[in-house]
Amino acid sequence: MISEEAMRGAPAWTPSPTELADLELLLAGAYTPLTGFLGQEDVRSIRRAARLSGGEHWPVPITLEVPAGMLDGLDPRDPAAEPSVLLITDEEGAPVARLDITETWETRPGWVGVAGPVARHGDGGHAPFAAYRMDTGTVRGLIREQRVLGVFVDRPLHRPQLAQVAHAARQLMAQVVVLVPYGGHGAARDGVTPEVLMRCVLAARDRLPNPVIVAVPLADRGNELSDALLRARVAAAFGVTHLLSTAGTVTGAGLRILVPRELSYDSRDGQWRDRDDVPQRFERRA
Repeated sequence: MISEEAMRGAPAWTPSPTELADLELLLAGAYTPLTGFLGQEDVRSIRRAARLSGGEHWPVPITLEVPAGMLDGLDPRDPAAEPSVLLITDEEGAPVARLDITETWETRPGWVGVAGPVARHGDGGHAPFAAYRMDTGTVRGLIREQRVLGVFVDRPLHRPQLAQVAHAARQLMAQVVVLVPYGGHGAARDGVTPEVLMRCVLAARDRLPNPVIVAVPLADRGNELSDALLRARVAAAFGVTHLLSTAGTVTGAGLRILVPRELSYDSRDGQWRDRDDVPQRFERRA
């Protein structure tokens, strides 16, 4: 056990937006089987073979760096010493989590990597739409069907896309889980901020069959393949069994990928339907 005195004296650090996003997913259970930031052995193994040191597939290193010198005097290898703790704060300086340090190492001049399990601590991390930033246990508790269709939404859903999701859900007889990535830093994508995107998704929820809407802080790491594989792992952790194919979707984590059916606008009643179901004379392409 770590004493209150040790917690009060623990060093505090506000990570980068990507590291904060990773922290939130670790705390939510979305990075299962990971329970914290990875150490050198796991990082080397992932970079060499896309596997954790124990052999399980994992696409990208989930790491944390702090300035060299911040952890001076802390020795996680000394069994007689007080357990080494790092307090992690959000961008406003409010405590979010504690990291029980198991390993440190130099990553680049002036910086060290810090590994160890994380646990929620303090009342930081407040943000818009907090009710939709759920952990995996909460989301799985809302799922009522055996098949779960996951849809990553990074732009507003218009009527054709909504019709594609509804059609796929009917074909599968699946519940829909809408995953709204917000990157953890409020950056706009194609001019649409995460807050606006979430409002657009909520405005369209009545057109989706019994959806569960989840905000997920998935940061863009700049590698299309590893980003897509990580998305698949996160979706599976939230209970998704099938992913609707979108740009950047790659199969992974045992999920099945569905390619959306091509739809046409039916001019008879203004609905989007499977192209095969619309007579050619009434068909309007997207």
